[in-house]
Amino acid sequence: MYNINGVIVANEKIRHLRYEPLRRRLNEIPYWPHRYLHKVIGKSGELFEKSIADLEVKFPNMKRTQFGKSRNGTYISITFELQADHVDEIISLWLASEEIEDCVKIL
Repeated sequence: MYNINGVIVANEKIRHLRYEPLRRRLNEIPYWPHRYLHKVIGKSGELFEKSIADLEVKFPNMKRTQFGKSRNGTYISITFELQADHVDEIISLWLASEEIEDCVKIL
């Protein structure tokens, strides 16, 4: 991993293998910085909430735009808006999101 403007970015091999399709689509965006929406769904509880708080610390350019609970309160969905300056920032967000405890889905 390496650091670009304070953002931790995965090594080239990981990005190539796992996120190359996303990278290609993002590289088609004609303008930067870009407003990127990112949704995370997880089990309601302290582990998930602490992991989300850690994610927000890692990405200070990101803000919550929506928050919701499932009908029975088992799951929480949070939508973030990231003002990304470059493609690597979005790829880093995806990699960091994979480390969220009790995460069920990343969209």
